Amino acid sequence: MNSTLTDQLIAQLGELETVLEREYNAIRERDIAAVESLTLEKQDFVDDLNRTAAAMGGALEAILADDASLPANKIRTAIAACAKANKTNGCAIESSQSFTTSLLDVLRGKLPGGRTYTARGRLGSDAASSAFGRV
Repeated sequence: MNSTLTDQLIAQLGELETVLEREYNAIRERDIAAVESLTLEKQDFVDDLNRTAAAMGGALEAILADDASLPANKIRTAIAACAKANKTNGCAIESSQSFTTSLLDVLRGKLPGGRTYTARGRLGSDAASSAFGRV
């Protein structure tokens, strides 16, 4: 097992988490240029992670199979943190899009309250797209 590659993988995951935090701040500040730049940076990190994992080969599977090992716990914790941050960013983008859509509806003269929720609990596009709107 190559501990250098394991340490590299853990470091890369930490750097990805930092990029995801910066992306969240850019989303909150509605800094489109920064979001675009960070999205590209995030993709580069994912590509690097894939290369490192491929270089580790079966050693990565062996590390992750050992539930008690410190490297496995570090890797799992880092992956979970990245996944949570990425999901948070996705929700923030979705919320921003919904807010923008609502503002555009007001500007177009659509009455508020005509939209319903989807099966996933998200705001639907409009009442006409729902089953009741088509009846």
